[in-house]
Amino acid sequence: MKLKAPDYVELNKLDEQSENCAAVEVMTKEKRLPNFFAIGGNTAILFGANRGDYTTEEWYEDECENITEEEAAKYVKKYYDPAKGDGEYYISRHLNQDTSRQREDFLSYLPSKPEKTEILDAGCGTGCVIKKFIEAGYRVSAFDLSTDLVELSRERNPGVKIDCKSFKNFKSDKKFDGIWARNSLLHVPKCALKESLQNMVDHLKDGGILWATMKREIDEKADEARGRDVLNKRKLFFNLVTVKELQNIFSEMPDVEVVKISDSQKNTPDNYKKEKDLSVITFVLRKKDAKNSAPPLNFKGRFVPMVSAPIDEMGKYAQYAAANGLGVEIKTPKTEHYENFEATVEKLAKVLEGFPNKISVHAPFFDINPVSIDPEIRRISRKRFDQALEIAKATRAATVNFHTCHTSYKLPAHDKKTQSDLIEFWKEYIKKFEEAKITAMLENVLETSPEFIQRIVEEVNSPYLQTCLDTGHAIVNSPLSPEEWTEGFKNSLRHMHLHNNDGKNDLHTPFPDGIADFCNMLNEVKKLEQDVNIVFEVNGLEDVKQSAEAFSKLGLIV
Repeated sequence: MKLKAPDYVELNKLDEQSENCAAVEVMTKEKRLPNFFAIGGNTAILFGANRGDYTTEEWYEDECENITEEEAAKYVKKYYDPAKGDGEYYISRHLNQDTSRQREDFLSYLPSKPEKTEILDAGCGTGCVIKKFIEAGYRVSAFDLSTDLVELSRERNPGVKIDCKSFKNFKSDKKFDGIWARNSLLHVPKCALKESLQNMVDHLKDGGILWATMKREIDEKADEARGRDVLNKRKLFFNLVTVKELQNIFSEMPDVEVVKISDSQKNTPDNYKKEKDLSVITFVLRKKDAKNSAPPLNFKGRFVPMVSAPIDEMGKYAQYAAANGLGVEIKTPKTEHYENFEATVEKLAKVLEGFPNKISVHAPFFDINPVSIDPEIRRISRKRFDQALEIAKATRAATVNFHTCHTSYKLPAHDKKTQSDLIEFWKEYIKKFEEAKITAMLENVLETSPEFIQRIVEEVNSPYLQTCLDTGHAIVNSPLSPEEWTEGFKNSLRHMHLHNNDGKNDLHTPFPDGIADFCNMLNEVKKLEQDVNIVFEVNGLEDVKQSAEAFSKLGLIV
């Protein structure tokens, strides 16, 4: 039901407000309607006589396994037609949704100058988000499958080119910096999803991104390889997907890089209040630059390639790593990060949400000693260790890397006592990692041989305490070769920091600079039965690229 002004009179605004409309009680000229309306422009749209009827989403058990694209489109068009379906219900709910968090995430991937940035709103619905993008200064085009929603969007956004098209049939001479597809691709059936995604990618500029959300059922018994096509109680068609299903599709699209794919596994602002059995999947695809695209930096053997990434540049490093098949190791926090630690953790969790590859954390080590004779130093050291674990939990990291923090004074009795104290410390402290199912690793720094660390790991005897070989530290501080260190750690070796130097200073230089040739050592590591993280712990992304190129020439990277 639609009422055109001035056929309604606003009586009193209620408490329910949103960024796009106000809920009001209205009265026509003939009689009072004690119902809720959403006011958009000069149109009042009825929520329904019994608003409670419009707040549930329950899924049909009947699947639409062989539904065609045309059949799915008919359901979608009928649903969004206010005269024939539940368009009024959708419009009222859509007008009330706050998409600010999702818009912020989407825009973070786009160029910094809005006035030169082209956005396509794919499945624009009521046009509310178009309006937000325009207000922020962006250049916007849009399309939707529903004739009624296109009409409403045009009314709300005069001057914007809005087509009535499907994902697969949309055509434009423009190339876009970003395509926004929030909760719209989920109406494309499985038979047309890959082709629809490819059409969107074809409309991106090189380096442009497709940001989208879809949904999956939260069902442990569901087939993770494939979701299902369904109709809900209101006969609206949905393609419920799984992360694995999407990954399989993306792997068959050679011109895209997966920047992000995440599964909320819980209700979020993307979920409607009653969708307790659904989870939101957010993914970001980047179109490869045809001129400069390169194959992923995949290691042979059982290596897990990673890059050491500073907290303040995590976004840049994470994008590069995701595009090149690398994991990230979060560098130890600086003073300013501890001054506002909660904000630091929140920022890292947000930037790395949906990061597709492995994540590790480097614990702090400057001025740290968990077994110091000074109780205050012990207290703050353990606090910093706890904070490293907190970062790992927030970012879904699999590992945390620790220095032993032992300084040898060439006093055998002191070294032996420190080793004994560290054994007792880690026997107790490792319980936190066992509970979190995160692996802690002890890294060589000033140690002259593997024995000091290896004995700690053996005495603690937990699968969640392993070793990290730092090649640069071994070169500077030990008479042993990297191959001898590998042999000394052997089955406990889970992590390696790869960097080079001049044999005197810990320079963290990239390959092939420096005095060491690690080819023999890495070939020995490849013989181990366990996976080993290989972290390029060098000075910036350019050094990472240089190291990767050198390794490729050695036949260690495909």
